[in-house]
Amino acid sequence: MITPEVSKIIVSKFKPILQDIVENKCFTTFAFIDSLPDYPCQYWQFTLDFFDEYDFVFSQNCGYFRSEGRLKNSGLGIGQFFSGNDKLMEEFSYLTKLGRFARLTTIFKETEHLTGLKYIMISVNSYLQGGCEWLRSVCEESLFILHVHESQNDAIDIGCMQSQRFQIKLANNNEISFLKIPFDKIIYFKDVERVEPDTRLPYFPYEVALSFAGEDRLYVYAVATALRARKIRVFYDDYEKVSLWGKDLYTHLNEVYSKNAKFCVLFISRHYREKVWTNHERKSAQARAFEEKREYILPARIDDTEIPGLNKTVGYIDCSKISPQELANLIIDKINSAN
Repeated sequence: MITPEVSKIIVSKFKPILQDIVENKCFTTFAFIDSLPDYPCQYWQFTLDFFDEYDFVFSQNCGYFRSEGRLKNSGLGIGQFFSGNDKLMEEFSYLTKLGRFARLTTIFKETEHLTGLKYIMISVNSYLQGGCEWLRSVCEESLFILHVHESQNDAIDIGCMQSQRFQIKLANNNEISFLKIPFDKIIYFKDVERVEPDTRLPYFPYEVALSFAGEDRLYVYAVATALRARKIRVFYDDYEKVSLWGKDLYTHLNEVYSKNAKFCVLFISRHYREKVWTNHERKSAQARAFEEKREYILPARIDDTEIPGLNKTVGYIDCSKISPQELANLIIDKINSAN
């Protein structure tokens, strides 16, 4: 058991280093404070978290910090709150790579020896001071943890705890506004519509859906792998084995190719024309393209086979003249150009 006296000793070792980092080593201007700010603003808290081999033991407050500059957020804006946290995460990640937190390793090890506990880390959480209870509930987020690197005992590692951001469209008194917030905060809002990040387009579960015959899988797999490596939301059947298990595939695939993707790439070949399922996917995609009257189908030709309903004048990519990685880059460019 850690006594109050031991707890004070531990905090007294960490605090000066944390204060020096936030006030002198950061690129953003911060002030380290021992108590909560007394005016409306956004602030962050350092917390020491202690774990034994099996479970959490206890936490100890290790100070706060706030910004007097671009991250102050004195207007208590929700969008500004989460964008400020994103900026802080980027900055602290970069500082970690620069070794600015390396001095903490010695203190971590001394604390482990002093307490006999196996795991000790510093968590950073963000809050608002001021505003109503609902606003403070929305603007509360766990950002990251700092701990000794598992394979480099003289270095500090940083682990992100932030939830994935969604952009939502809000309608209030005939006024439209947009917010980019963590997905778990959407429950605080009514009558919202999810839209594409940084755009006003509808949100699609997939940025691109790939439609192909099994005989052409080798090329398409390489395209899908390259897209996934670049964090593109891609519908490729092998990535969906669990979600497809037990579903009515006729209905589900119609939803995917007619509603759930921003673009659809058809890998045209003689095998593609002969397959029942690829023709079903093609018809669903063509119905979507006809309804929206915009670029949706992106043809990629593996051979010169003609496909019903696909106009010969539609621009296409010749897969025999381009690598899968190059095609993936073109698809990404197309997605980005639509934002």
